[in-house]
Amino acid sequence: MTRSTLEAAGLARGSLLQARRVLRGARRTPALVVQSLLFPALLLVMFQLVLSRSLAAFAPGRDAGELAALIVLVATVFGALVSGGSLFDEREVGLLARFATMPAHPGSVLLGRVLAEVVRVLFSAVILLLVGLLFGMTVHTGPLGVLAFLAVLAGVAATVGVAVSTLAVTGATRSMLNLLAPVFLMLMFFNSGFAPLESFPAVLRPVVAYLPFTAGVDTLLWCLRGGALGFRSPLVLVGWCVAALAVSWWLWSTRAAGRISGERR
Repeated sequence: MTRSTLEAAGLARGSLLQARRVLRGARRTPALVVQSLLFPALLLVMFQLVLSRSLAAFAPGRDAGELAALIVLVATVFGALVSGGSLFDEREVGLLARFATMPAHPGSVLLGRVLAEVVRVLFSAVILLLVGLLFGMTVHTGPLGVLAFLAVLAGVAATVGVAVSTLAVTGATRSMLNLLAPVFLMLMFFNSGFAPLESFPAVLRPVVAYLPFTAGVDTLLWCLRGGALGFRSPLVLVGWCVAALAVSWWLWSTRAAGRISGERR
């Protein structure tokens, strides 16, 4: 076996071990696990019970699908922030430095946590889809469409997880991580899942159309409904993911080693 093959096998094995560690740790707080899995579904129920009539009058023809796609994306990014905060704490107490001395691939700590987050997101998404179906969410593409929905969501969750975890490892303080929460909260209200693009002021429509949540909602809905989506939303979503991964790779390759060992550069 070549050296690259051995490194890839070591990365995969180490990532699975780290993911198992994170998931086992979550079992110690079952209330938090239940909350993280059920909160998106409960949020959809609340929106449907309280706002469904207003949203139907404001945007006829929309069903629970738009809100379901938006909520699962919001839950994904905020879940990544919580996971990133835990990784930051592990770095501050020196746990990552101890992991670095073990015979394991240095990237397995990050990828293992990301893998655990993807598992959480997928379980939460399945529950959310079941609740959405109860509220009349339309699925025209059958089981393959649902699998495509979960595949796209897994890719988004992995990308966001890598980006936030990299910031948690390479950032000097928690402040940068905390600043992401209000940014994500603002994006929650500027996308096609919260309201149709036509309802935004004309000056904002071109901006909202290319924001990541809009691209994510449109792509997820296309997986469930099919139709003529075009290439814009999937390409925009891929573009955001590639940009996030590129910045994450640069930060990890240039700053991760120093931050894990406790150095300040």
